[in-house]
Amino acid sequence: MGVLTLETESMGVALPSGSPLAKLSAISPSDLSGEALIWLQRDGDPDVRERVLGLLVDGGMVPGPHRWSPSIATTMSLVAAGPGVSFKTPHQVVPGDPPGVVWRPFAGVSLPMPTVLVWLRNGASPLTTQLVAHGRRYVAKKRKAAQPCGAVNTLCENRPKFSPNSPLNSQPPDVN
Repeated sequence: MGVLTLETESMGVALPSGSPLAKLSAISPSDLSGEALIWLQRDGDPDVRERVLGLLVDGGMVPGPHRWSPSIATTMSLVAAGPGVSFKTPHQVVPGDPPGVVWRPFAGVSLPMPTVLVWLRNGASPLTTQLVAHGRRYVAKKRKAAQPCGAVNTLCENRPKFSPNSPLNSQPPDVN
């Protein structure tokens, strides 16, 4: 199997915009004590749920009741309606969709969540080969954009910014 990490984002919390917690710039685990937790109803990755819950409890959160949702869209609608909060990365919370939801980072707890591309190496289809090629170029462009220029720990101001809509080289690498 091939594995490529595309992004790593810090998990935070999606909150109803009318919640007193939405006024805070960052949320500590203890701030969430007693809040109902809305989880995506999925058997696929209970380890992530347990890891998140464990770190937050260790940080001082006393979990409230658990609620389950069949989809991300339903989860976000439930958060907007106010019966609970949900743990999300920033890209999962789109401003205004649905209205009434804000995202805040955690304070005092680090919950990095990788987005990975996984594929079978043997017998990869042409579509898989192209997808892996695009993923590798995406990662390479992000690395190049993040490299320091000149002074130590200073990003280069003149380096073009990466855009996911930019034309990509279509020559695929070997994925076997």
